[in-house]
Amino acid sequence: MITNSVPLVSVVLPTYNAGSNVRSAVESILTQTHDDYEFIIIDNHSTDNTYEILSEYADRNKCIRLFQNKRNMGFAYSLNKGNHVACGKFIARMDADDVSVNSRLEKQVAFLDQHTEIDVVSSWSGQFDTDPNDLLFVLKWPASHGELSRLARFRTPFSHPASMYRRSAVLAVGGYVGWNGLEDWHLWSRLIQNGYRIACIQEVLYKFRRDGDFVGRRRGLLYAKAHISLQLEFLRTGFVSYFEFIRNVLLRSTTCFLPPATMQYVRRKLNL
Repeated sequence: MITNSVPLVSVVLPTYNAGSNVRSAVESILTQTHDDYEFIIIDNHSTDNTYEILSEYADRNKCIRLFQNKRNMGFAYSLNKGNHVACGKFIARMDADDVSVNSRLEKQVAFLDQHTEIDVVSSWSGQFDTDPNDLLFVLKWPASHGELSRLARFRTPFSHPASMYRRSAVLAVGGYVGWNGLEDWHLWSRLIQNGYRIACIQEVLYKFRRDGDFVGRRRGLLYAKAHISLQLEFLRTGFVSYFEFIRNVLLRSTTCFLPPATMQYVRRKLNL
């Protein structure tokens, strides 16, 4: 709920055909221990019952600001729209298949208030199949800017939907650029290159669903091309060295064409 005329936090949730899981995502925000927030939900012209479900929640909860794109505009468009209509100083990301631990907003707000030099904070993320209380494993990332910045030359440094950032910082670097699922890595690279600092809370504050389609959405020719294109951009801007570029292209291109079970094993071992 919003306790002040201008909320401190804007939670931004893009949705598309998420009718089967979106209720748990919404409920996980509505039950947060931190209550100074607005909940911005942008439906990317779903063709299932997602918008109808969200409308029910919006009718009952004044903190929800519900928008619907007139046509499918893509993930980056919805994220940028959410950031631009937001009122909060902080933006908390959320995805429609996942759940946030009920203390997530409280702990991330406290971290950013206490560490004014940090512009983005994420957390460890648990992965589950059907039951958020039954975690398959936990993705753990380093805590400090230096360690995360070095990791960002190899992979996205932490979980995007688990992140909270200063809205002003992301707007200053131009927001999200569509990159076929790699928008977050591109954003983090630009923030780092422009002197903004990142961190990660060493605790599971976010849980994301690793269903049967999870690996399939992250493999194939289009995804491989997106990775190569992004690495070329990193090389052009000096974010990675030529050696790092070759390493990343070879690794990403290979994993995108592995059998799903093998790809899942490799991604888990390498934390990809």
